Amino acid sequence: PMSGEATLDIFPSQIHYDVRIDAVRSIAKLGIYCTKGNTSPSSTLTINQVTLSKVPDKGYLFEIPKNSQIDYSGTKSLLSEDKKIESSYTEDMPAYFEDSWAETEESFEEISSPYLLENLNGNVTDDGFLQVNGQVPSDDKRYCITLSYTLNEVGYTQNIYVSQIKRNQYSKIYIRISDAITIDTYCQVNSWTEHTMDVPPFQ
Repeated sequence: PMSGEATLDIFPSQIHYDVRIDAVRSIAKLGIYCTKGNTSPSSTLTINQVTLSKVPDKGYLFEIPKNSQIDYSGTKSLLSEDKKIESSYTEDMPAYFEDSWAETEESFEEISSPYLLENLNGNVTDDGFLQVNGQVPSDDKRYCITLSYTLNEVGYTQNIYVSQIKRNQYSKIYIRISDAITIDTYCQVNSWTEHTMDVPPFQ
């Protein structure tokens, strides 16, 4: 779904009009990528479950009204079956919002890439876009990813809190699991590619 607005003056003597409307997607997209932090062949990592909570019960075609009544108590599963991770990445994770990440994306495997309703809760700072298993208030309304995985035959669960998922943005979260409790995360926020569409005339 997309939305856009344009103003057009109509004249009695004119029957043909060219109208340009800059359309903006009313949803966001979230890519979740995982890798191992250990290159040893004996190290095994399987992602068992990925769940998203704090899912809003409604979205809006245009901007979210200030007095909107949105319930953020929904949940959804983002993984249909176990996924074994074969790739590994041991280099330094890039700085927040660094734009050179595409060079090393092949070292990560895509776990899920859902389309999401806009959730503007949470503040974006240089180190606050993601928060892993931190002290989060019970009434927090940010999207929360619950990641359940098996590392070397032992199961673990981590929560990753994501701030401000905006419409028309493609956010990519990269997760490196090094040991039982050490996971490194990095988020890159992208604008979706622009496209030109031919719309047939209205009859």
